[in-house]
Amino acid sequence: WEFGDYLGIGAGAHGKVTTAEGVLRYRKTRLPKDYLAAAPQGQARVGLESIAAADLVFEFMMNALRLKDGVPATLYTARTGRAADNVMPRIMALQARGLMQPGTARWACTATGYNHLNGVLQAFLAD
Repeated sequence: WEFGDYLGIGAGAHGKVTTAEGVLRYRKTRLPKDYLAAAPQGQARVGLESIAAADLVFEFMMNALRLKDGVPATLYTARTGRAADNVMPRIMALQARGLMQPGTARWACTATGYNHLNGVLQAFLAD
């Protein structure tokens, strides 16, 4: 949930990898029999999606804010390659509404914000 990379291995598995070109998500064929038939030829992957740069803020927050303790703010830049300054106005607005914990070192929802997580996440959708 900290927006790190992970490999999807096996039928129905999902993965996320960061490359020089950007962040990619993929999935493997769902049915075990189809996976076993396709894997030896390297054909088990049935979906590959590049996450648009404009969507990285939302993708990061969708993962990070699911954690009750949130994440260190420094993780945002480390995982997205974007400066935290770009997202701080949105975070401060949510803090002012009591939906995110005060402070800038760690980003986490308050109990109210966690109960209304979908609404909190809307603040991070690309314009």
